[in-house]
Order: sequence, then C-alpha cells, then structure tokens
Amino acid sequence: MEALQRLHNRGSISTGYNIDNSFVQEYNNARRVSMYYGGFGGSAPTNTKATISFWFKWAGLNGGAANWKMIDTQNSQFGVMPEGGTYDSSIYCAGQNESLFKLVSTAKFRDTSAWYHMCVVCDSTLSTASDRVKVYINGVRITDWSTANYPAQNASFRHIEENTTHHVGHDVNAGKPYAYYADMYYIFDQAKDVTDFGEFDEDTGIWKPIEYTGTFGSYGYYWDFSNASNYAEDQSGTASGTSQMTEQSISTTTAMQSTDTPTNNFATYNILNPTYGSCVINEGATQIEGDSTSSFRNVQSTLAVTSGKWYCELVPQLASTMNTSFGVVNLDTAIFDTTWYNNAGYWGGNFDTGASIYFYTNGSGAGSEPVSFGGTVGLAFDADNGTLDFYLNGSHQEQFTGIPSGTFAFFADVQGTGNPYIRYNFGGYTVNTISSAASDANGYGTFEYAPPTGYYALCTKNLAQYG
Repeated sequence: MEALQRLHNRGSISTGYNIDNSFVQEYNNARRVSMYYGGFGGSAPTNTKATISFWFKWAGLNGGAANWKMIDTQNSQFGVMPEGGTYDSSIYCAGQNESLFKLVSTAKFRDTSAWYHMCVVCDSTLSTASDRVKVYINGVRITDWSTANYPAQNASFRHIEENTTHHVGHDVNAGKPYAYYADMYYIFDQAKDVTDFGEFDEDTGIWKPIEYTGTFGSYGYYWDFSNASNYAEDQSGTASGTSQMTEQSISTTTAMQSTDTPTNNFATYNILNPTYGSCVINEGATQIEGDSTSSFRNVQSTLAVTSGKWYCELVPQLASTMNTSFGVVNLDTAIFDTTWYNNAGYWGGNFDTGASIYFYTNGSGAGSEPVSFGGTVGLAFDADNGTLDFYLNGSHQEQFTGIPSGTFAFFADVQGTGNPYIRYNFGGYTVNTISSAASDANGYGTFEYAPPTGYYALCTKNLAQYG
C-alpha cells in the first residue's frame, strides 16, 4: 500500500483492541487535560529518553496546534501545527524553546475525516544524530524535513522539572485546537518502538492501534479519557503512587467525552467540503454557525454512503430571521452554490421562522407542514430503497420516496441574521442535551431517540457491516 494511504486511518479496520473514548477540545474554550509535576526539592529527574504516543483527529484546521506541550522553562512540544501561519499543518517537534532540537516536516496533515497516530521516540544516547528524535505518523517514519536540528548526544530532554505542566493540545500563547484526542501515552526515560502502540493490518495495510503492555517509567502516565469526572486520571497508576504528579482536568462544560475513536470513527461535518460565505464549524465539527448576514452556508458529513440505512439527529436554532436546513445530498450530482433548495441532488427540509417545515426534493418544492417546534429532528435515510424520513421529537413527520442511487451525505445549511446554527448528532459526539442515551441495534451511537428498526449510526464499524 502507498505511504499516502497508510498515513490515513478512518477507523474502519477491525481489531481485537478497542478504544472506547476520546477527549474533545475546542479552540479558545477552557477545556484542558494536564499533568503537573512538582515537589522535587531541587532534584528533579533528568531523562535522555522518552516516548510520546497519541491519536488525534482534526475537527478544525485554524485553531491551535494538535500537540502535546510541556510548559516549563524549556517549552517542549510535539504535534501538528494548525493551517496557515509559519508551519501550516506540518509536524512540529521542538525541545527547550527550539535550542535543544527542532523538526518541521515538509508533509502537511489536513485530513479531517481520519484519525492520525503520532509517535515520537527520543533517545539522545544514540550515535547517529537523526535517530535521536524519531517521528512516526500511522506507523510510517517521517524523514523528509524542512528543518532538522537534532539534540547533542547524551543531552537531557528535561521534560520534567519543578513546576512543569504537560498539556494536551494546549498552548498558553496560541490557544487550543479543534481536535479529538485518544489513547495518550507518555513513557518516561524509555525509547519504545512504534510497534508497541500499533500495527499494520495484514489485509489492508492500514495502521491500527494495539494494546500497550510495557511499563511507564518513574514519571510516565496514560490517559484514556474514560473517567468523565476526571479526564486527566492516569490509568497507568503512576500518578497515584507519587505526590510529585498531580492530575488536572479543567472544563467549562461537561461535553468533552466522545465515543468517536480510532477504532470506530463517526461522521462529523466535513470542513474541507464547499461552504459559501463566512461560517464557523465547531463543537467537534458537529455544529455549523452562520454569521450575521443573510447568505446561505452549506456543509456535508465526512462519511458518505451508497447503501444501507442510516440515522442521525440534529437540533436547529429557530428565530424569525433564520432558516435552518437539513437532509441528504447526492455528491455525484449536486450543484454547490448559495441556494441548495433550487438545485438537483438535494432532499431536505427547511425550518423557516420555526413555524413550518418546508420540504424540497431534487430542486423542487414538496410542500410544507406546520409544526410547533422545540426539540430534536431525526433523519432516517434508506439508501437501498431511496427514502428519507423526518422525525420531530420521535414522531414521524414526512417521507421522501424515489431518491435515486448515488453517493449520499447528510447536509446542513444555515441562513439569516442572528448567527443561526445547527447542531448535528451523528452518534459519536454532540453538545445537544441527551436524556435517554439511546443507541442503534449494534450498540453504537448516543441519541435522544432510538433509531428506527434497521437503521444505524453513521460510523465505520456499521459501514463495514452495512455500507
């Protein structure tokens, strides 16, 4: 398999090892997971070796870096930088404010539909300079660098000093990224192999996670984000055995935990698809928000289907000056411009002022239905039989029939003044309030209402079976 293909894992590979949770971080939102070190009494440990391993998935490219930063007098960090700016979606690894080492890749990493695994192996004892910091993306070693300055032999990386804080995806100067994080390991004073954390699937050649069975060193830790009351809980047990490590989890919201992971990748909004005018895609790429003008903005899901039966939910914002639209779009035939409802390839509904749903099929109006709205819209798309059903708070409202075959994605469109938004729930993550926590028949997804019989959450484990 080509290296380009190997560098993208969309979570569709079956594995005996399952990652159950991820942590969702929003740019400029106070969500932070950290490990604080202190109390060494002037004798902090030194390390000539270390291993950093984590998975991440972009939910936006213009926030902060998707990285692991060690904020102290040394400022070490390992990750991929945001789009634009000096390093523009490149790998950026640096130690001691770039004085110890600095690596910047020529390759860019902008795929917002896939999970990336990043592994950095540090070992300054090695005689070959370029082996002292080795970086892997999805099992492939990165060797093409626009900047490559390596540490001196036997230099200390100084990852742990008095009053040092290790942050996930947090840069106190540049903010935080739009990103999902999963399966994060810091191995202290050991140079592990990338194959301790993942392997290539023997059938597809795609990199997939495996369970780490090694040790963590005196000050290492492991975050799996399974504890919603303490996302920074160290699952290795190291932190609980020493007073010199303190878990820190800070949030303005409880909506941080997700089941969108490298072993089951859920649909989100595709921020690389065409959108028109100014809009913001945030909340783990599940919310689209317009600006204060009257222009339309349109975005589609990252995962598209040609067969199967698929369910999702959404909550639109309603006001007299807003239109919020939703449905399915045929990516093979649709025209992407500012008026989706006049174009072939779209089957959807539009809340106009919140008093009625107006329906449109393939570029033509299909009537309307008065509603007393407040709550959750459900969409059930049957790609095998060409139907789309609309639900409102669990009650059936309308069905479209005769939808032709093609490659279909769910879409959202917002228009009007007052910053209208739509919050989708594809099952992996949502900021919508969920009271019932219903799942599909396979146990995937978290929805307000149970999907209709035979319909499934749009995720890669379901796609492998039904898509």
